[in-house]
Amino acid sequence: MICFDVFRNNERLCRAGIGDAGVLSTILTWTGRQGDSGPARSRLNLVVGGLHNPAPTVDAYLRWVELFDLQPGDEITIRIVESPEADAPSSEERTPHE
Repeated sequence: MICFDVFRNNERLCRAGIGDAGVLSTILTWTGRQGDSGPARSRLNLVVGGLHNPAPTVDAYLRWVELFDLQPGDEITIRIVESPEADAPSSEERTPHE
């Protein structure tokens, strides 16, 4: 299966993989906003997640990594690999649907 090996500053965070069907994503986000009465604030976030259907009427939202403490100078590396296995997600939320 296609997997993402995700690293922060050369430290491996996870090997994320869904299987043959689903969605796998790695999202790096910067947000900045002006403080109400103070200096501007910004935030750097990294989320590695995915979506798959373990049953015909169930969506499963998976998370391997959620980092909210990234700093300028951090290096994020994503390596795309083929692997028969992935790490277990750190969280999974299942939602039934029709």
